[in-house]
Amino acid sequence: MKRRSILLTVAASFIFILSGNVYPLLAQRHMPPPQERVGPPFTFDLLTFKRQRGGDDSVRLDIYIAVPYRSLEFLYAGDKYVSDYATNVEITKHAVDDQASTADRVFDRFQPHTILETTSQHKERLEAGREHADAAQLSATLAANVDYDIHLAVRDLNSKHEFDTTLIYRSHGFHTAAAALSDLMIYRSRRGQRVLPLIGPDVASLDGAESGVFAEAYELPAGVKYGLVTEVIASKAEHPPSETDLVGRWANIISAPLNVDAGRTAPSTVDRIPIFQGISFDDLWIGRYELRTYILPSVSDTALKLPDELSKHAIAQGVRRIVVTAERGVPISEPDIEMAIEQLRIIATSREWDSLTSPQNTNDKREAILEFWRKRNPEAQERFNRPMQIFYARVQYANDHFHGGFGEGWKSDRGRLYIALGAPDFVDCHPYEAMQKPYEVWEYSRYHTRYYFVDQYMLGDYRLSGPRPSSGTFVWDN
Repeated sequence: MKRRSILLTVAASFIFILSGNVYPLLAQRHMPPPQERVGPPFTFDLLTFKRQRGGDDSVRLDIYIAVPYRSLEFLYAGDKYVSDYATNVEITKHAVDDQASTADRVFDRFQPHTILETTSQHKERLEAGREHADAAQLSATLAANVDYDIHLAVRDLNSKHEFDTTLIYRSHGFHTAAAALSDLMIYRSRRGQRVLPLIGPDVASLDGAESGVFAEAYELPAGVKYGLVTEVIASKAEHPPSETDLVGRWANIISAPLNVDAGRTAPSTVDRIPIFQGISFDDLWIGRYELRTYILPSVSDTALKLPDELSKHAIAQGVRRIVVTAERGVPISEPDIEMAIEQLRIIATSREWDSLTSPQNTNDKREAILEFWRKRNPEAQERFNRPMQIFYARVQYANDHFHGGFGEGWKSDRGRLYIALGAPDFVDCHPYEAMQKPYEVWEYSRYHTRYYFVDQYMLGDYRLSGPRPSSGTFVWDN
């Protein structure tokens, strides 16, 4: 089943009143109603390859920029819709003292672009909620192993809005006589030697039957068959990757042919070999990962699995970070599937909870989560499942604002109530009452209900005093 991208949500403000008690500290304004947050205005990739010709120590940097249609303004022009925008790429040598001059500029390219849609295409895209993006590719020649400042900008020529980013990029180096691997390109599909690249780190939208990774191998000793292993490893900052972090593995064989021309001595190495490895990202749960490709001295080395062993044996290797930001609609903020199910306990009925907890394997658990949200979606459009958007917006807000005590915000009593009912109409906060425990009163005037929370041990852990909302309560359309 293909993943669906989704709009995440954030929270804003609501009206408050001051308490009429003797110590009116403070009826605070917080917990605003959620608003939609769109994705990035553009995505990009920077990939380094060895130059085709030239003996100097320089490399080719391929720059890919994808601009989503949703970031652009389309103007109606008679029988079609038109969007005009421009991309600008500036590359300068990085100046440590921030005093870069125009003499340090090595690349400056301004390119206008035009997108045309017929009236029917434009209407159909908007009504179906399909995501489209316009892609551009540029190439620059850079010195190897040098730090550069790269400024990328996209300007909507219709709305005059501009989006930009600047980063420090260190170019790679490829030694003349040493085996090496280019940067890893993830592709959406392949036709022979031609690929349609994925631009950006998010692999959530890829079709597992078509996707894969492409790279170029350089200076491999000729006349040898090599092992090729590509792995996907869960990215965890707290410890080095181990076999338990391995979530996907593909092994293959590549050959460095021995080409002998009449009257010439066979070269000892092959200058470049294109590598294509089909990879399915369908089984990845939401989260951050590392994609690693290893070229190994022999085919038998493909039996190695531990990242450390592969890295030690590899004659060349490449690493790329990837993410799954919206695995079938579930935001990246919940990378643990068991946690994602546990969060649904807040709003699930007893029958729904039985359906969520009965599956035993990962795939069935995912399907149970998706089915839970499909049944709660009044529009029956998985891509725009509004209840799910609001639920995860509230989970994120609870984590950001109710994390006092000893647990995550969504596990707290205030967080659970906020997730189930949304922002209260009024909050009466008393964090420093004389001779009294800190407490809060949440009033939902629209339901004629109040909830009382007391910080019994003065550790920021406000516990609900009184009954909770009934099982299955989730008010999202207020």
